[in-house]
Amino acid sequence: MMTLEEQITQNLAREMAEQMDFDILADLLDWTRVEIPGANIEVLADAVLKWLDKHCHNEYIRHKQSFIFKDPKDASHFILKWK
Repeated sequence: MMTLEEQITQNLAREMAEQMDFDILADLLDWTRVEIPGANIEVLADAVLKWLDKHCHNEYIRHKQSFIFKDPKDASHFILKWK
């Protein structure tokens, strides 16, 4: 059984790895990136995801408060609505 310190360390390492993977993917795809800093996106997640499904015409990928959009127009509409 892990200690609390080990669990915290493991969770932080996993979160850092996920963020780095997302950042690398965003750079490789060269899509339009949108950040929603300071927002508790988890509270809004259902509404945001429903809006994205209804209004985005191309692909997008989300990681926490970061979004990347294949179509810059989708990113612009997203910014107007949620930022």
